[in-house]
Amino acid sequence: ERPVHEHVLAGLRRAGFPLRVAQVQVRHTGYATAEQVARKKRYYLKLMEDWLARRPGDWDICFRIGHTYYSEQDTARAREYFARILAVGSQAVEPPSVFRLAAVFHARCLIVEGVWAEAAARLEEALQRLDHRVATGRLKDRLKIERALGRLQARDPMGADLYEMGVR
Repeated sequence: ERPVHEHVLAGLRRAGFPLRVAQVQVRHTGYATAEQVARKKRYYLKLMEDWLARRPGDWDICFRIGHTYYSEQDTARAREYFARILAVGSQAVEPPSVFRLAAVFHARCLIVEGVWAEAAARLEEALQRLDHRVATGRLKDRLKIERALGRLQARDPMGADLYEMGVR
């Protein structure tokens, strides 16, 4: 099984545990301190990096590593992982949403770094990758990306903050 995201069902089946449907809710309260959260994040990052070293074509994990670095504001490291995904092309990446998200987050890194033209190109690429057959959820994505592109093309000084623009 893949690291980090605790999916226990396959392991329970392999171990021969009987499975039953039950009306039970599991609530995870997380960790109590910032230190515990940071320690868990470092641990998970190492698990994912080790996994990716053994399975270099796992584009979902590659994206998750990039996103972890992005969330830590290490845009240079994040961009490395997003660029790996973009380099293989959309046809090689499953699920297709990972390629689109890699393009969006690669652009977000470039915006933070002030590389406007390349960021706009990446957002255009993400826009082209939207599956227009899935109208409702993708329309929201399309509007967010188009709004970000409009702000970038105008070189709005506030364009560095994509959270304000809604590209999340």
